[in-house]
Amino acid sequence: MKNLISVVVMILILVACSGKKKGFIPIMGVLALTGDGASAGCTSGEELTSSNGDESDSPAVSDTQVVVQTDLGNGTTEDFTYQSTLELPVEVNVLYDNGTPIPNAYVTINKEISGNPLTSKLTDENGIVNDTLTVDATQKKIYAVVSIGDSVSTQKEASIPEPIIDESKGTITISKIIITFVIFSDSQIETQITDRDGDGVNDVDDAYPDDSSKSATIRFPEGSVDPVTGVLDPKTAVHTISFEDLYPNAGDADLNDYTVQLWYEEDLNSQGKIVEIRGYYQHVAHGAGYVHNFKLKLPSNSNISTGTVKFGRLVTDASGTLLQKSTMRNITTNELSDGLLILEDSDKTIPSSNVKGEEFKPGYISKIRLLFSNPIDKQVLGKRPYDLFIYVKNTKQNIHFPGRYTKEDGSDKFVDKNKFPFAIMVPGVWAWPYERCDIRITDVSKLDGGCYKKSVTGYENFKPWAESLGGLFQDWYNYVVSDRVYYSVFDKLPSKLLEPLTPTSLE
Repeated sequence: MKNLISVVVMILILVACSGKKKGFIPIMGVLALTGDGASAGCTSGEELTSSNGDESDSPAVSDTQVVVQTDLGNGTTEDFTYQSTLELPVEVNVLYDNGTPIPNAYVTINKEISGNPLTSKLTDENGIVNDTLTVDATQKKIYAVVSIGDSVSTQKEASIPEPIIDESKGTITISKIIITFVIFSDSQIETQITDRDGDGVNDVDDAYPDDSSKSATIRFPEGSVDPVTGVLDPKTAVHTISFEDLYPNAGDADLNDYTVQLWYEEDLNSQGKIVEIRGYYQHVAHGAGYVHNFKLKLPSNSNISTGTVKFGRLVTDASGTLLQKSTMRNITTNELSDGLLILEDSDKTIPSSNVKGEEFKPGYISKIRLLFSNPIDKQVLGKRPYDLFIYVKNTKQNIHFPGRYTKEDGSDKFVDKNKFPFAIMVPGVWAWPYERCDIRITDVSKLDGGCYKKSVTGYENFKPWAESLGGLFQDWYNYVVSDRVYYSVFDKLPSKLLEPLTPTSLE
C-alpha cells in the first residue's frame, strides 16, 4: 500500500443498502493520518445487518473507515479541447486495519447513488483499483462502492476537485481522487463467492455471470436515472457532437454542418479492460451543402489489427426500419488506415437539414459493434467519444476532434489560430445554432448580416467558456435563447436510437 499524501478532504460517510442481499459494513470510529498532523474523523453509525434481517449473515466487523484524499502530483494534465467533459483519475484502496491489502474486492464507481456505473473492476494483488473516468465538467461527486465476498458492501461519496487551469499553456490539471477503505475486523472477512464463470466476480455483481470474458457494462453517457422508476431520462441519455466542415477555415462557425446524437455501451472484463464496444449514432442536422461520410478511427496498437478486431453495423431510418446490415467480420487494412464507416453520404441520411423554419426530422441511425479478441486498456482507445471524424467529399478533408492530432509546430490541427474548434461534444440533447450564426459572437455589431436574426447568438456563454479554457460557464449549453437555435430538436427526443443491440443483432 503506497503512502497516503497529507492533503485530505473528508466527507461524512454515506451508507446505503445495495439492493442485493448484502449487509453494508457499519462506518464508525476515527482514523489518524500521518503527515502535517492531518486526521480524518468519522461519525458513529448504527450497525446494519444484511437486508434479509438475519444478523448471522453479517461478518464479524467492529468498524470501517473511509478516507478521501486528492493528489495533485499524480493528477492528469491535458490540453483544453473544447469538450464539456473531464478525464478524472481515481484510485481506490481496500485494506484491513493491519495494512494487509484485500485483493479481488469488487469496486464500482457511480455518477449517482444509484444508476449506471462509470467503471467496475476487481482490486489487484495490492488491493488497488486505478482508473480514469470521463465525467461531465459540471459533475460534483462520485460514489465508490466496494463489495467483498458474498456478504459485505460499503459505499463512499467523494467530491470532484476543481480543475486547475493554466491559460498561458492552455492546459487543465485535475487532481487524482484517492479513496481508501480501511476495514477493521475481529477476524478476516469471508471472501468466498458464488462465481459460475470463474472470472473472480461475484455472480450478484457480474453483468455476465456465465461469460468469463465480461463482467460489467458501462454506459456513456451514464444519463440520469429516476431513482423511483429506474427510467432513463432521454434528454440526458445521449451526447451531441457537431462539426464545422470548411476546414481549415472556420467559415460561418455555426457548428451545425454535421450533427449527431450518440451513446456507447462498453463491456469490461474483471480487470476493467474493454472487450466489446457498441456504438449508437443518429444523424440529426446537416446545415451544409457539402457531403460527408461519418467514420471512427481506431488507434495504432499491437492489440488492434485485422485479426484481433471484429466489426458489424446496421443502419435504420428514424422509425427503426432496417436499411443496411453488415454482420460481424474482421476489420480490413483499409478500415484500420482510413476509419470504419458509420454513416455515408450525408445528403442521403437525413430528410431535412433541420435548420430555422423546418420541422425536426431526425435522420438515419447507425448501430455498430466492435469485438476485441485481445481486451484493450481504455487509455489505448483515448477519451470518448473516441476518434470520430467526418470525411468531406467535396474538399477531401478529414475533420477530427481537437486533442488528437498536432501540426509540425505542436499546435492542435483542429483548432484554428483564433481558438475555434472544428468539432465539439455537448452533454445531452443539444440545440445547434441557426445557419450562419457564429456561435462565438455575442456583440450584435460584429454580425455580418448572414445570420437570420440580427442579435446575439443563442449561446452567449460559449465565448467566455472557451476563452477561460472551461473555467467559467461550464454549463454554457444550458443557457440558451430558444428563438436563436434549433430548439425544435426537443420536440422529438431520442427513441429508436436508445434501443440497444441484442447479442445476436449482428451475427
